[in-house]
Amino acid sequence: MKNKQLNFFSTDSYSKNGFIIIEDILNKEEVLELRNSLLSYFSVNPKEDSLFIDYFLDNNLAQLFFRKKIIDKLKLICGDDLVFINDFNLQYNAFATSGPAKGLHVDCNSEFALKNKYLFHKDYMFAKVGLYLQDNTKEYGGGIDVVPGSHKVWTRFPISILNYFFTRIYLRLYKLNNKKRIKVPIKSGSAVIFDSRLLHGSSKPCNIESNDNNLQFNFENLKFTLYMDVCTTGNEIKFLDNSYKRALAEKSLSSSKDKLFFSRYLSYKFPEDFPDYYRTLVEENKIQVASLDKDRLEALNEDS
Repeated sequence: MKNKQLNFFSTDSYSKNGFIIIEDILNKEEVLELRNSLLSYFSVNPKEDSLFIDYFLDNNLAQLFFRKKIIDKLKLICGDDLVFINDFNLQYNAFATSGPAKGLHVDCNSEFALKNKYLFHKDYMFAKVGLYLQDNTKEYGGGIDVVPGSHKVWTRFPISILNYFFTRIYLRLYKLNNKKRIKVPIKSGSAVIFDSRLLHGSSKPCNIESNDNNLQFNFENLKFTLYMDVCTTGNEIKFLDNSYKRALAEKSLSSSKDKLFFSRYLSYKFPEDFPDYYRTLVEENKIQVASLDKDRLEALNEDS
């Protein structure tokens, strides 16, 4: 088993398994400082369980994704033409493990349609980057489970329509997929890069019988996870199209600005709406940042 787990740390694990682990992004002191800061925030704001782009930029959390180990590995996997999608999301004690699929899902589910043929191409490169501030343990969770290699289902055949129907059937095999899921051996301060088409879900705490987000943890077991998306040039276009539609939909359904996840991050235009430190990191690392065009940005900000 040890040798199998070690493979999750090698560069080719992304293509073979659909994910790769990068250790020691943050040291113990950095993790402790960040956990204390986040706990202070959520203690004062007990009704919140997520933080988004404004908090990330204002509190310098966004710079964590520019750590050399992450950038170097992303460029090895994806190539040099990286595009950052600033849909920053910090989750606090989030465990979505209920339902027939027991939390298994793919991040591109809202894009899953026959017309979106790009999802079924082998050269499609779109990934989630997660930073974990705790170990992923059997007792308390703390990270993600995955079905290794499940991202390959999307590109099994040379014809998109065959891939679409094959994938649709595969994703409905809840029981079989859950038998194949494994707990990713994440250590505190590590990052995981995974394909947006990979079946994954929260690792469920096994020693606590409780509903999601109503868990009683000691400080060291509290779950803090930071996420954002990254892709190669060109693959951000369809993603932004889809996110823009979701932003318009959520605005029509919610009266609270705090709940408008898509509208909030899409309202930031690069470079003018980003702090100096972020613009500097983008330039130094030769990375592009995805933003809406002027017309859609104006339409989104109307009556905001």
